[in-house]
Amino acid sequence: MEYELPREGPTQTGIAYPKYYIWVKCFKGQKVASEGAVRLAAIEQKGFEITDFVSCEQIRASQSVVLIFPPDVAEKVLGKVRQ
Repeated sequence: MEYELPREGPTQTGIAYPKYYIWVKCFKGQKVASEGAVRLAAIEQKGFEITDFVSCEQIRASQSVVLIFPPDVAEKVLGKVRQ
């Protein structure tokens, strides 16, 4: 697995859990098995929960990431699938 952070810090609105955004690549051997954008919620400093995963295919089919991710993160995610 490889990952990168399109944004360094979390986003937090009100009393909601802080959200982190990650671009992930999962490998099976040397081939990419899955790739996409993940939104994680930091739960009470005990762990993380995946709230959303949007694959490259889903992003290409429907640019719904603009509804899930903050504008700056969505822009970077869209840039990843255009490469």
